[in-house]
Amino acid sequence: MANDYFAFKQFTVYHDKCAMKVGTDGVLLGLLANISGIEQREDVKVLDIGTGTGLVALIAAQRLAHAEVTAIEIEPNSAMQAQENFVASPFASRLKVVQGRVQDYSTDIKFDLILCNPPFYNGTLTSPDDKRTLARHALSLTFDELAHSASRLLAEEGQFVVVIPSYVEGQLTDCCTKYGLYLNEETKVYPNINKEFKRVVVQYSRIKTELAESKLLIDDPPGYKSAQFKELVKEYYIGPLK
Repeated sequence: MANDYFAFKQFTVYHDKCAMKVGTDGVLLGLLANISGIEQREDVKVLDIGTGTGLVALIAAQRLAHAEVTAIEIEPNSAMQAQENFVASPFASRLKVVQGRVQDYSTDIKFDLILCNPPFYNGTLTSPDDKRTLARHALSLTFDELAHSASRLLAEEGQFVVVIPSYVEGQLTDCCTKYGLYLNEETKVYPNINKEFKRVVVQYSRIKTELAESKLLIDDPPGYKSAQFKELVKEYYIGPLK
């Protein structure tokens, strides 16, 4: 039976009330976001769209020691659990949850970093579990709405970072371009040396630049975590990785 929580070195994430559990995508989003230029600032504002368990927001709070992190979540039970995870963390004073739709979120704050692990299933099949449908389908947040919301809330020199399946990257990039956000960085995530990448972490800003490309190998060889992955998560995961 799966645990109701996932313990990291500095915080624990309970996910028994959430439709979507702690997963590698959230970890990759939190850790691969390029924070150069803001990591030493004391006035950094971060927004996590669709926080779910609060995992990505917690990673952001650990990486950015002075950041104030706002996490928005549409599903009430998930928002409640994220709040519980925040309160139990050492970063509680810098984390807050907003329950609702990002499309309706109004604030005077402009965010230096916006993170999102978005719903991406655009097919007609939906889960009988309404919470899971909200979490996994682009019914509650389309790419166009996501890009528009990010552009509206992003600081002038801010960064918008998303983890998505590679097959929908073009759709998201087109929507971002429509709202004046341009693809600057892309990390292709390979499950192992024998498989093609299926996930990408993409970073957008208001500035057009030459695309910086990189890749991350999860397993090398298959079944054993790569040295690259171990280095990425060493300050977060507990215990040795196989």
